[in-house]
Amino acid sequence: GGIPRPSDPILHLNRDDLKGLPFTFPGNIV
Repeated sequence: GGIPRPSDPILHLNRDDLKGLPFTFPGNIV
């Protein structure tokens, strides 16, 4: 888990899903 930021709420979401989702998904957003 991470700190939910109002500016980048998706970032904190990907951190948790990063384990299950492919590296391409979080890589594109970040």
